[in-house]
Amino acid sequence: LYQAEGSVKSKVCDGLALSEYVKEHHPDAYKLLTEVHMTHSSRNTLYTPEGAPRSVYDKSTEPSPFELVHTHPIIELNAKGQMEKV
Repeated sequence: LYQAEGSVKSKVCDGLALSEYVKEHHPDAYKLLTEVHMTHSSRNTLYTPEGAPRSVYDKSTEPSPFELVHTHPIIELNAKGQMEKV
């Protein structure tokens, strides 16, 4: 996985399997994870001051700090109640 900046090492897991396990074995936790909205953010320099996309490895363009902010449940469900996104 590509990490925009820093030395973070990303891990990959089966979100669907984890969601189904929590739903079956920890229904109260599943309810919280699907209903409570959490806000998280990621600060990066993926854009120039003009808003054009840039590579973090491109030293020829000036970076401009940018923060992505999202608010949603940890486990997002679709209209049918099925897991859509973790």
